[in-house]
This record gives sequence, structure tokens and C-alpha cells, in this order.
Amino acid sequence: MERLYRLFQKASVLGSLINPRAAEGDLLVAEFHELQPLLEQVLAQESQDDTAHEMAVTARGLTKAAEILSDQFTLVATNVPFIGGSRQDGVLAKHLDIYYLDAKADLATAMIRRMQAMASNTCSIAFVSPQTWMFLRNYKDFRLKTLRSSTLNCIAALGSRAFETITGEVVNVVLSILTKAAPVDTAHFLGIDANSAGDVLRKGLVLMSGDALEIKQLEQTGNPDHTIVLARGQNLPRLSEYATSWQGLVTGDTARFVIRFWEISCLNSTWEYFISSPSASADYCGRDSLVRWEQARGVLHNDSGAHNFPPASVIGKTGVLLSQGKTARATLFTGEIFNDGSVPIIPKHDKDLAALYAFLGWDGYTSEVRKINQKLIMGCGYFIKVPFDLERWQKVAAEKYPNGLPQPFSSDPTQWLFNGHPVGADYPLHVAVARLVGYLWPRQTGSNFPECPALGPDGLESLADQDGIVCLTPIRGEAAAGDRLRGLFAAAFGSEWSNAKERELLLETAVANEAKKAAADLGDWLRQSFFAEHCKLFQSRPFIWQIWDGNPHGFSALVNYHRLAAPNGQGRKTLELLTYTYLGDWIDRQKLDQADGVNGADDRLAAALDLQAQLKKILDGEPPYDIIVRWKPLHQQAIGWDPDINDGVRLNIRPFLNAQLRKGGKAGAGILRAKPGTIKWAKDRGKEPMRSKDDFPWFWGWEENTPAMATDFGAPISGAPSAGGSFDGNRWNDLHYSRAAKEAARARHRGEG
Repeated sequence: MERLYRLFQKASVLGSLINPRAAEGDLLVAEFHELQPLLEQVLAQESQDDTAHEMAVTARGLTKAAEILSDQFTLVATNVPFIGGSRQDGVLAKHLDIYYLDAKADLATAMIRRMQAMASNTCSIAFVSPQTWMFLRNYKDFRLKTLRSSTLNCIAALGSRAFETITGEVVNVVLSILTKAAPVDTAHFLGIDANSAGDVLRKGLVLMSGDALEIKQLEQTGNPDHTIVLARGQNLPRLSEYATSWQGLVTGDTARFVIRFWEISCLNSTWEYFISSPSASADYCGRDSLVRWEQARGVLHNDSGAHNFPPASVIGKTGVLLSQGKTARATLFTGEIFNDGSVPIIPKHDKDLAALYAFLGWDGYTSEVRKINQKLIMGCGYFIKVPFDLERWQKVAAEKYPNGLPQPFSSDPTQWLFNGHPVGADYPLHVAVARLVGYLWPRQTGSNFPECPALGPDGLESLADQDGIVCLTPIRGEAAAGDRLRGLFAAAFGSEWSNAKERELLLETAVANEAKKAAADLGDWLRQSFFAEHCKLFQSRPFIWQIWDGNPHGFSALVNYHRLAAPNGQGRKTLELLTYTYLGDWIDRQKLDQADGVNGADDRLAAALDLQAQLKKILDGEPPYDIIVRWKPLHQQAIGWDPDINDGVRLNIRPFLNAQLRKGGKAGAGILRAKPGTIKWAKDRGKEPMRSKDDFPWFWGWEENTPAMATDFGAPISGAPSAGGSFDGNRWNDLHYSRAAKEAARARHRGEG
């Protein structure tokens, strides 16, 4: 009974995993029907003693439970619970490590082993479980033992959305029926694939009347890692014989280490081109990002926890890049650094690349991979475990690409291969506006890509604004933005340009953005629609900022962000030029109109003065018009408008998004014509490493406006998320420090205080 007690001591955690016949030898030397009379005698004798009576009742329950758990059954059936090894309770993990060594990777597989122990020889078990045991590498030994020791009767892959009471793609499940008997050499099992059936009803129909395969069981042991594949055997080599695969770089802090290429004016020593997981199958896509590489000697490599750095054997190689999501999308790979979530497939011989691309871009490729792995996000190694008929796909490639694979090219301005010219572009209006404010694409600023060299001048450079500020109305002797844009189009299109072409382009952008109607002309489009479309097209990281005063007929200007964020104080000079010269000229004009009694001049003047006041606050940089960059110490934070372009648009745009125009005491529109949709500053994913208290005070406790804060940091935190609390290491961004605090930090850093 002591042994029985020790066994059931952890019953609340272990439940039916407890096997009395496996623990401490065969625990039940006597059968329960032999013990029961003795227990009844104890109960009768000790009925007057409450404690003894309770112990006897417990003993009877334990003994009965032990008898049930040690019995053998004709059929054991259940929907097994599941929990991975990293999330298992310590007691559970220890128990699995002792008694279920080959099945300990998940509670589900341990339960399958327990069910096999409870079944009598030649009897059956049936269970619904996650599909992962069929294909993931850490179940390799479990699969092999199961294939060799049990006879598989049926495996029906149900996939996600297989339960009426569980919505969403929570887990991919499989229904399995096994017989407790070693398989004969000719053993076959029924394989049914209902993964693609969309809901419970359709999956039920597939189980009842869908296609079923008769699969030879022992052939599965010859699959890579003994993967169980619900498909007829194919006597073909695996793709791994012809190609290798790699996992992408995990930066651990995307907000810090990854930006879009248009966020800087040209590539510098801080950044390298960074190819991303393709969002669609296309010859050349996923080319919109940069990674903070710093020539492999910066923080990313030395102090960030980043991992999976691409080896030199992959960089510079050609191949095919696949997305690592539910559907494998393919694009050609030209050897760039690649991100996590993308999988480059590199052929062992360059001559096989066309066949490889034809196969990986085939609509049925994902289905082939899903036969061996139904996990929602597959590991990179599974993409090359599929059978591959090289001869067949060489023929397909020869027909599809008679002149060889497509040369690198993109008409999409969000891809760094784009040539920067409005003619032939996917979004000619936006390309033309970018050229008007002086932006150039990477190939126009000296960047070379494989088979895609840098470009020389195209003749539109002379039409770009010299200071990056283009006002929508005529100011300082410059024509209105709409007229200047029309002139640029005329130069770009030549004889093809006409009023009809202008209307055509306006209609195209209206349709693409689901607008109710097209703009009347280019000027109308610039004032009403451009900036919102620009933010959408460039993924909420706009490099042209439309700054306005909130009046539909008032001041509005397009500003090249790269000029606003230029180093060595040049960005501040650009903002001062906008604030005092361009806007100042507009204000003077409204004052003259006001004196002449021109209708609407009062409102236009008030709106312009309000905008100027907001821009002055941004120049001063007091909260909430300041910039804070969470990965920089306090003494390196910008004082006033002095941004670092390498920090990215998301952080540098904050003062402009925080600035609000005031009308009648109520908050009106922001000084940007529209708000980029996905910019947030509360906190980024993950946790920061602990930093020094002097340099990174936001990681430490504080009480707002206390003398201690003023003593330690020069001034209290302004606008902190939770006064009186302490940060828990989260990556907080929405913090504000006064100029005095930053200046004091700089003085301390210089040893002046």
C-alpha cells in the first residue's frame, strides 16, 4: 500500500499516464478481487475511527484505480491531450523521461504509448492527436518504433478546423487507428487526406466518401526521418540530393535592425540589402528591406542575441527563395542576406536552377510538402524532403523558359530593382511625385545587383526640387505642385503625354485605392489623396511627408523626408526653411489678403499661424514633440529636431504625428495630411537587456516628478506610461524626456556633472 501511495501521489498531474505494471515492478501482486475482502474487513473494524476509516476508503479507491489502469482492454480510444516538452510541468517531464523516453517530446505521444500498453495483444487503439508526430524530426524514434511494433490500420489527416467547438486554425490533427501487433511484411494501412477540406462537414464527407490510399506500412521507414506520408510510394530521389536549404536570419529585434530601403536616401556602411519572405510567387519580389549589418561588426553580431546568420556558402549564390508560411511562395534568389520566414533553396549545380524554379513555383509543390509536414509553419529542412523528378522538371523548364530564366527586373517601386522612371511603373503617379521632391531609387544612387547594374541619369533630375520642399500652391516664385508634376510627366512620357493620359492615370489610382471617384486633376489628387495612398503603398513608412495647416484651401507642402533627416544639422535647416521661409511667405500673403478684406483670409491666416507654432515646437523638441530611440542611451538622444535617419521613419515621424492643430479649443487634424496606418510606439515585441541606470533610466523604477528623478537624470520623465511603476524589460518606445534631461545626460557623459 505504501508503494501504491507513492505511485498515486502525483495523480493530479499524471492521471492515466500512471501504469501500475511499469512502476516499481508489477505493483499488483494480488488481484483486486483478492484484496477487496481484506479492505472490507478493515472498513468494518475501523468504522468507529474516522481517520482509519478515511484511510481505508482511500486505500480501496487507489487499489481500484490501480486495477483499472493495469488492466488490458479490447479498444482504447480518446482525443489525447497535448503539450510540448518546453511547457510541461516538472513532475510530468520527469515521469515522461523515465517511462516514455521515445515519446517524451509531447504529452500526446506519451499518451499514445500509454494507450498501447493498456490494449491487449492484437487489439486496437484509436486516437485524435496533433499531426506533428507524423513528420517532425524530434519524433523520429517514436515513429520508427511505432511503424515496426504496431500495425497501422488507418491514418486520416484532418488538418485544422476539424472540431465544431474549436474555431480557427489552432492545431492540425490526425485520426489514427492502430492494432497492437507487429506488422507483417505486406502490411498496408488506409490513408485519407482531409487537410484541405475547409470545415467539419467537408472533412466528414472526405472521411466517408473521399479518395483513400492503400499505403505499404514498412515503406514509410525508408522516408527521410521515417516520416509518415499519406501518398503512394514514389521511386524518386528526394530534392535534397540536388539542393540544400537554410533558415533565415533571426534578428531578435526587427524594429531596431530592419527598415525599408526607401527610409534612407542611399546605401551606407550601416545597412545591407535584406531579402524578405515573398508575399506572392513572382520572379523578383521580397526586395524591400535593409538590415543593420554594420559590416558584420556591429551590435547585431555582437550584442543582440541574433542567430542563424547566413553562411558564406549561401551569400552570393543563386537559387529560389520560398516563404515559410502555410503556402510556399517562390521567387528567384540572388544571394542577399535573407530573413527568418524565408527559405533559400540552393541547387548543388547551377545547371539545375531552371528545373528547380519550375518545380518550386508549381502550384502543386506545397501539396507535396504538406504530405510530409502539416505543421502551419514548417522547418526549412522539410522543403527539400519531397520526391523530385529532375528529368521531368528539366523538360518543363525548357518549355517555360526557352530563353533561360527571367533577368532581374521589377516595375514595382517598393522593390529595390526598380529603375525609378514613371514610364512602365506600376504606380507612375507616386514615382513621379518622388522624383519631383528629389528621391532616387537604389540603382540610381550607385547600387548594383546581380545582372542588374546601376543606372545613369535619365533626364528627369533637372526637374527635381532643389531643397526637397514642393508647395501645392505657388510660393516663393515656384509653380504649384500640380503644374510642376505635369511638367515632369511631359518630360517622362514625351509625345505620349496628354490631358487624356493624365485622366487615365488618375482613374487608375482611384480604382486601385477603391476611391469613390477619380480626382479632377493632378493638383486635386495631390491635395486630397496622395499622402494616404503614399503611406499605404510604402507600408506606413512614408518618405514624402505632406505637411498642411488643416484648412482645405490653406498651406500644404510635400517634403522629402531625407532632407528633413539629413545629418550634420541639415535636417533642422530644412525644417526651418519650411517653417520660416515657405510658410512665412504664405503667412505674409494671408496678412495682406486679410488687410484687403479677401474672403477666407482670416481662417487661412489663423490655420497657418497654428501650423507654424506646431513646427516651432518640433524644432524645440520638448515633450511630446521630442524623439526618443529606445536602444540609444540618454546622452545620445536628439535634442530638438536633430533626427538620425538610421533610426527609421517610425521613430522620427513621431513629433509630426503628435503635433495637433487646434481649432476652437478642440483638437483638429494633425499636421500630416493623413496618419500612416500601422505606426505604434507603445512597445515592441520582446524584452530589452538590462541597461545602465544612468544611460537607460526608462528600464528602472521611478516616481514621476520626485526629487530623486531630478537628481539622477536631470529632469523627470514626461509622459511615462505608468508613473510610480517600473519597466519589466519590455521594449518601450513611448517615452518622453525634456531637453533639460537630455542636456544634463550629455554633460554627465562629458564629465561635466
